[in-house]
Amino acid sequence: MIFEKERDIIQYMKNINYDQQTLQAAYAKISELMAEGREKIKDWNVISSEMDAIFEKLGIKDLVELQNLISDKNIETLLVLNEDGTSTGQYMYRGSVHDNGLFHREVACLPINTYLDPITKKPRILITIIRRSYEKKSGPGEHGLLAGHVVGKQNLKAAAAKEVSEELKNSFEPDELMQIIKPTKNVRADNKAYATCFVTADTRSPGLQVFQPNEVASPDVLNIEKFKEMVMDPKQTDKSIIQNNEYYRAIISALEKLQEVPKFMTFLASKSFGPLQEAIGFVDETEAVAGRKSHLRNAKEGSV
Repeated sequence: MIFEKERDIIQYMKNINYDQQTLQAAYAKISELMAEGREKIKDWNVISSEMDAIFEKLGIKDLVELQNLISDKNIETLLVLNEDGTSTGQYMYRGSVHDNGLFHREVACLPINTYLDPITKKPRILITIIRRSYEKKSGPGEHGLLAGHVVGKQNLKAAAAKEVSEELKNSFEPDELMQIIKPTKNVRADNKAYATCFVTADTRSPGLQVFQPNEVASPDVLNIEKFKEMVMDPKQTDKSIIQNNEYYRAIISALEKLQEVPKFMTFLASKSFGPLQEAIGFVDETEAVAGRKSHLRNAKEGSV
């Protein structure tokens, strides 16, 4: 196929509905060929011919066009973890990680606010979860957290800040987040991860957040008790996004404990998490790879 102008090529690519798995396989093969060239296993002329054959089969011109056809998320590289959550030191493309059922790192962030319990007159925690976009490949329309993958060598807190900023359409800096659980196994039928959860104080009134429509269908604001009911729901399957597993149980436990710490609730009401970690004795180890221990030390006014 011959194109007179570069924009014609771009338009042609946009009109092609390639199978992502085919594109991933082609990209992986080309990456393998280029590695063989760098290691002088194959002559570059041979490699060039093999690459051209791949491009011709796909009906495209070069590697740049192939990259444009592959969604950005599929070519993200993820750190592969062992079964126990320790690092293998190996990075693979996101699509390959999921296709092969490999453990990797994920982060979630809960925007939280407060309300006054009408009976006890105590401030209680409200969390914002989401109903996932109906366009999502995994768990369309299901409830879930604001969450995502840890790409490349990102540290956990930076990755969580990026995810919540993108999906909530509001800028959050890493120091506005607080880690509440260590990396914990979170497994369902189509995903194996060690996930870490953070919280951040949401300065807006509960339920008035603005979300990315391609990621989020709608928000849901819940107290901890309602969230616990959702996690314990017997109607779940092994494909449900929210599971009754150690990851979600750890989140509930951390929130329940933090809710009883006066200093935490005071800082939450002030919408500032900057000095909070030091005030309640929180040990921040977000630079650690999955598998390292992190914890919340006992606070003076309660145990977290």
